[in-house]
Amino acid sequence: MIYAVIALLGLIFGSFMNVLIYRIPRGESIVSPASHCPKCNKKLSWYSNIPIVSFILQRGRCRNCGESISIRYPIVELLTSLVFVLIFLQSGGTVESIKYCVMAFLLMAAAFTDLFTSQDAENFPEGGVIPDIYSVGGVLIAYIWAFYDGNLYDSLAGSGTGVFILLIPAVLYQLIRKREGLGLGDIFLMGMVGSFLGSYAVVWVLCAASIIGLVIGFGVLLKTKERNYRLPFAPMIAAGSLLYIFMEL
Repeated sequence: MIYAVIALLGLIFGSFMNVLIYRIPRGESIVSPASHCPKCNKKLSWYSNIPIVSFILQRGRCRNCGESISIRYPIVELLTSLVFVLIFLQSGGTVESIKYCVMAFLLMAAAFTDLFTSQDAENFPEGGVIPDIYSVGGVLIAYIWAFYDGNLYDSLAGSGTGVFILLIPAVLYQLIRKREGLGLGDIFLMGMVGSFLGSYAVVWVLCAASIIGLVIGFGVLLKTKERNYRLPFAPMIAAGSLLYIFMEL
């Protein structure tokens, strides 16, 4: 029963994450207006806004205009729910589970925002966006948690390590190639990872994220033949971080 509640909370937070992913990069309020269809702008009734259930009952279409609803909405909700349940299963339902669920939520929000905006060249021609609210807000939460847990020094050191471990190669890449290789959003996000997990974890996460990025990048290269394809890195950081969490719990 407890894990059913956790799964339900994951769906609810996943639904809220969809709001953040769409509105924050566009500079829109996350409070007003209420949830609506992006095609016809019709306000959604409560029964059209139930995570997963509404998508299935409406067969993936808006009840008002009939336009298809992106499959990304239920995917985000399901993945958030799954990650929350796995964290609680791995940790045995300890208080630490809450901290890692908060971290996972922020990581996934940043990763999906970066991924979806990088695919939307019409509205985001300069590439993917990682709003600072995820990284900076996450660092503050991690500091507060670490202060009460007696590990503030480790959290501070971890965030510093996370920033500099990506800042140095980013600067070198720009000096050599004369173009940006890593944005500040990726650098700040790694700082957030360090503030939650510590300095050692930053190195592990970066290695895992780089390997995942190389594998995916090679696949994209084979498919598109595009050598200058801009691959969003936040999803790799999120994946590496979640792998570390599941291994450590």
